[in-house]
Amino acid sequence: MLGPNPISQPPEVFTWTEYRRYVREYHPRLKATKRLSEIETIIGGYGERLPLTLLARCPFCATPVIEPVDTFSLNGFGWGLPPDGVRWSRLYQPPPTRMQRCPHVRIVTWFLNLRGLTPDDLFPDRDLQVGPEIPSIMLVPMASEDAVAVVHEVPLGRFDDDELEPRYSAFFMTYLTEQRESFVEAIRGWGLEYGMVEYEDVDPDLAGWAERARLFWLDPSDPELSLTSAEESAFPYAGIEGDPAPHRTITREGVKGPEPRGLARLFRWRKR
Repeated sequence: MLGPNPISQPPEVFTWTEYRRYVREYHPRLKATKRLSEIETIIGGYGERLPLTLLARCPFCATPVIEPVDTFSLNGFGWGLPPDGVRWSRLYQPPPTRMQRCPHVRIVTWFLNLRGLTPDDLFPDRDLQVGPEIPSIMLVPMASEDAVAVVHEVPLGRFDDDELEPRYSAFFMTYLTEQRESFVEAIRGWGLEYGMVEYEDVDPDLAGWAERARLFWLDPSDPELSLTSAEESAFPYAGIEGDPAPHRTITREGVKGPEPRGLARLFRWRKR
């Protein structure tokens, strides 16, 4: 595990050695196979052994938001698709027993930040479709009067390290409203019942939202990762550096993009 994580882990979670062995063995098989049953077996075996990760706590009812996330490396299969607002990975759909969230959660999205490193630990045929490095607030869902967001940094490892160490970061942003109706009304401008994840109509001033008590975070100094606010502590996520491009393609050589507008502007996400 990287960084504090107060969530009890099931015994089948990968060790660092087991994870690298599994990904090395099954990456070429996954690329080569066209059999749906084999794909499901590989992805399922991978997902069942990912660590359960605390992403947020609900400001309305205090329920933890928990999902399995690949914190080991970017070579894991779940990092292959961009965030869609529903969960960490569209590729791996965890069973309900491996997730926890309350009825107030509306959107869960993330920002992958390479921390200035060249990701040359990626496999040669590996590329990742991601959004910006710098976390921001999407303005459309926050138009709901009772909408709040919770940001949390989850450190990620590099595949070529002998020991698991924090190298990259994923900043998770969870949007919540006390009333579902207020959220549905706010996102009508997105044209779908549950909207879409959008990285252009955004506000990068996270500290300003924290000062207005609309943005909370998990206290990184607390082993239990308690929910905190600007009234209780100094905001830790101001001035994050990185690429603000709304769509990027990451390979072992570096970052490409953004792709042409129209292909890149919006990431649609499924109706819950």
